[in-house]
Amino acid sequence: KLRKSKNRAVIVDTVDELPKHVQDAIKNRDIQGMLYEGTTYYIIDNLADTQAALDVWLHEQGVHYGITSLIPDSALRQSFFEQIFEDIGLDAIQKVVSKNDIKNFIEGKIDKALLGEEYMAYLANKKLRNLSMTKEQDSIWKRFVRAINEFFEKLFTGRVRITEDTVLRIAKA
Repeated sequence: KLRKSKNRAVIVDTVDELPKHVQDAIKNRDIQGMLYEGTTYYIIDNLADTQAALDVWLHEQGVHYGITSLIPDSALRQSFFEQIFEDIGLDAIQKVVSKNDIKNFIEGKIDKALLGEEYMAYLANKKLRNLSMTKEQDSIWKRFVRAINEFFEKLFTGRVRITEDTVLRIAKA
């Protein structure tokens, strides 16, 4: 059966097996998987077990690719997630994103937008798995859904309404 998604998946054993342009984009970060230019890459040696592989798949394919589907223009997406970072702040973000991502941010290897996207991917992942969120996380998630609506209202004339269920369906795409 053909997939509806146009996203490709590439599975390698080690980072060294990734294409050179992907290795350059990683900038020596320790990653399990990543969405890059429409392809999701998975590094088997960096996945602890089957559950980790499933979690990374859901995070990369489900959430990041879904977000890319929601906001396909990379400059707009960059701006959107930079604003998420500014709104949430580093303190809240570093409670949930990997220590490695925080280290890479401090070292200048990744930017505010990527941290903002990682945080929202974390929350979307929790929502998709029906896991409980703190009041702060729930409030931030609701702001995210509102921000997506505001974003689309600016793009289109008239009122556009995207529900939380729609955001989650797109994230699962």
